[in-house]
Amino acid sequence: MRHLLLLLSVLPQTVPARQIAHRIIAGTTVELQAAPWQASIVIQNAPLCCGAVIQENFVLTSGWCVHRVATSQLKVRVGSSSRSTGGSLINVCGVHIHPHYNLFRYDNDLALLQLCENVTVVENKVQVIPLATETPSDSAEAIVSGWGYTSSSSWSILWRRVHSILTLLRLYWIDWLTTGSQQLQQAQVKILNEQQCARDVSIFGQFQPIQGISGRTLCTTGGTAGACYFDQGAPLVVNGSLVGILGKGGCAGKPDVYANLAEHRSWLQENTK
Repeated sequence: MRHLLLLLSVLPQTVPARQIAHRIIAGTTVELQAAPWQASIVIQNAPLCCGAVIQENFVLTSGWCVHRVATSQLKVRVGSSSRSTGGSLINVCGVHIHPHYNLFRYDNDLALLQLCENVTVVENKVQVIPLATETPSDSAEAIVSGWGYTSSSSWSILWRRVHSILTLLRLYWIDWLTTGSQQLQQAQVKILNEQQCARDVSIFGQFQPIQGISGRTLCTTGGTAGACYFDQGAPLVVNGSLVGILGKGGCAGKPDVYANLAEHRSWLQENTK
């Protein structure tokens, strides 16, 4: 059954011709000063996910990115707008995946990476971002940043979903085929109503291969803008505070789904003491 659900979740969805372009999706290239909390998560020497510096010795990312990955295979790059060069590459000494993380649910898709050494805070290059204390309101404007795919053509979406499954199976050699952005991208999006998101993420009518759209998640929409594959773990920011961590990018065809950090504050505080 799990294999069937995975296959259903990677089936392509039609993307209008007007959305076929280089876009995060429809984002702009930015320097690190636009998001100095940004981190690149490196797995077996491949930069495969994003994250956010929430303390000098902790980076927050998606549980999907690091489940079943040995701590010794993880590193974090900070202080660079490039996903694979520059800045500082720091070893990870501890991984705390949310205890209720589930591959087939959107909620609780979080992991804390404890760094072996503190990041060096540098103005406009490496900064700690504060966590949101409240859930943002529907239609609130937000910013997402990452190094994921930047094209949303129908054929490339099909390939990227197959590619994502291969990565899920930890076939990291596939990374050489990626077409993710080398330079940091940023896009403006809006918070989407929870009920509307639940409807929009379904396929074949009401069927949802992955469950868990709830108050513990946040969804965004940006028209032709949004996150995509290999943006997992990307920070979602509203008014300078971190409100979400990307679990699944919709590639501008579906909503992007994030963990709602205001609803995970207790877990975050308990595990970053």
